[in-house]
Order: sequence, then C-alpha cells, then structure tokens
Amino acid sequence: MMNSREGCGYTGAASNLDMIESSWLEMPASMPSWERPGLATLSILSACGQVGESRECRCLFRDMLLESDSRPDNYTFVTILGVCKQSREDLSHGKLLHQLARESSGSLDLLVATALVHMYSECGSLEDTATFGTIQQPDVVSWNAMISALSHYGEEFSTCSSG
Repeated sequence: MMNSREGCGYTGAASNLDMIESSWLEMPASMPSWERPGLATLSILSACGQVGESRECRCLFRDMLLESDSRPDNYTFVTILGVCKQSREDLSHGKLLHQLARESSGSLDLLVATALVHMYSECGSLEDTATFGTIQQPDVVSWNAMISALSHYGEEFSTCSSG
C-alpha cells in the first residue's frame, strides 16, 4: 500500500497518521481491506479527515478500492464524503464518489444521499444538491441538510414559493 501512495504525494516522511497506518499494515496482508474490520477502515479514513489530510484520505480510499473487488458500504461512503466537503477542490472527487455509490447499490441510501447534499453544499455546488430530490422518504437530518444548503446561499425561500 505504501508504494501506490507515492503518486498521491506521500513522500515517506513522518505523517500525523503513522501510528494508525502501521496498525493497518499489521493486519494480515492476505485480508482485502474491505474484509478487514469495518471499524478499522472507517477509523483510518475518519482520522485522515479529522487531521486535515483529505488528500491522504482519498489516496487510502483509492488503495482500498484497488485491493479488493468488493465495494465500500454506506458508512464508508458517508465517511469519505465528509472528507470531500473540506475544500472546493474535493468536488470532483465527491462527484466520482456519488457515481460509485450509485453504481454500487443501484440507488442511494438515505445516509449517503444526505451526505451528498451536505458535501455538494459545502463545496459550493448548490445545483448538485438536487440529489435531495432522489430521496424517497427524507428524514429530519436530510431536510436539515437541504434547508442549510439553501439558506447558506440565500435561497431559503425558493422552495416555499408557489408556482
């Protein structure tokens, strides 16, 4: 996994994630990453995001995809989408994740669709928050994500107006 990350800007220098990464690498190499304990996968991706290492997180996620034929679950998508909302430059990666999530399950889970609305909003792509329209039964969290997106861009009343 270390060698494939060199193209992502990883130089081998000590990073904030050395201890986490070494724990990951100590897991049996024969075990594909998605079959490793799910909590370990989510913890590593989440830790990358929390310390501001969005590029590192995307690289680890890519490596995990390359290691295994299986696809990430909804919780993994929510975690990685949370990292993609950290900068507007992450929008293209978020769009790729949106496509991957749709291809993986055929339809978007409520959690993933809500995370997409939030990610698109944070990345400044209000038009892509139309993902909200694909949610069959929005809950309080998904409604809050959409209302927050609209109000952030001064569109809070646009959904309230009648034709």
